[in-house]
Amino acid sequence: LKPILAIFIQQRPEGHGYKFNIQNIGILLTRFLVGSVFILSAYFKLFPVEALEFQLVDEHFSTWILAPYFARILISFEFILGLSILIGVHKNFICKTTLVTLLVFSI
Repeated sequence: LKPILAIFIQQRPEGHGYKFNIQNIGILLTRFLVGSVFILSAYFKLFPVEALEFQLVDEHFSTWILAPYFARILISFEFILGLSILIGVHKNFICKTTLVTLLVFSI
């Protein structure tokens, strides 16, 4: 518990007590929310995967032969991206990839 609390609390320069760091809480909360959205989205696409396959074929993104593979790759990518956001690895690359993914999924 102490290492987790160390993220939120910074020692003052004088060494007299601690200062609560709101910016770190905001960043951590945002990472948790965005990562959770990606993970939940992948989870909800996984179980009715046939509906996603049908949508990919219906929107002319894939053929019936490639749709099962493409759907599972898309779900895996989304899950790994959400997990990477939660863990906080490769922050610069993950931030750019998340932005591009959100733009592509919004179209």
